[in-house]
Amino acid sequence: MRILIAAIIITLAFTACEKGDGYVDPSLPSVGAKVKFINTSFNAPGVIFYGKDTTFKFSAALVATGGILQGTAVGSTYPSNDYAVLQPYDDVLKVRVPTNATVSPGATIDVGRLSVTEGRNYSVFLVDSFPVLSTVVVNDSLVNFNQIADSSFRARFVNLVYGIPAGLSVDVYSKNQNAIIFSNVPYKGSTGFREMKVYSTQDEIELRLAGTPIVLAKLLQTPVQKRTYTWFARGRFGSTVTTTAPLITFYTNQ
Repeated sequence: MRILIAAIIITLAFTACEKGDGYVDPSLPSVGAKVKFINTSFNAPGVIFYGKDTTFKFSAALVATGGILQGTAVGSTYPSNDYAVLQPYDDVLKVRVPTNATVSPGATIDVGRLSVTEGRNYSVFLVDSFPVLSTVVVNDSLVNFNQIADSSFRARFVNLVYGIPAGLSVDVYSKNQNAIIFSNVPYKGSTGFREMKVYSTQDEIELRLAGTPIVLAKLLQTPVQKRTYTWFARGRFGSTVTTTAPLITFYTNQ
């Protein structure tokens, strides 16, 4: 009988972890959708993410002198680690520029619709050119750490480089893997997670114009075993200005 009870408990625990379309970190609250917000618009100011009105504030913000809320800056994520836990939601998504911003202070912009359900993980990318903004919402299909081999990590790629001419896309090349690991990813396109071998040496990951050796940007990273990463590219195609040129970077999903 004790063995049977133990087996039932283990089964229930495993089922809870696998609820929805991926792994839910047990260190986070168990009820709600897990959402990460990323500002990748190449020219947007910092913004605060809201629901249908200002009572539905999804992303918290640092408070500057005078109690003015600061938004999530370009290239930054909210939260910086893990995910925000939100109640299930299916309605308008907006962003608001802080009132002390130098560009369009206090402006509120409708950026589409957000639909998130309990027990699932999402990444919400703010994209396009300010003030005409939109979002790319990607389901984060995570797995339990134990399902990733000890000598491996998982990664995916999202292409958010603004202004890529119609018909062109990008590849992602890894020197450690000695291969193109993601190919022909269009603007606003995303890949699934791929499991790859961990090397002890730092990797150089190149963002290339698809089908060519032309390198648009590089990322130096040393992936850690059993971790899951999202690589994403942002900036404006063709720009050589440091603040707006294409770049490839990452955040850690788990």
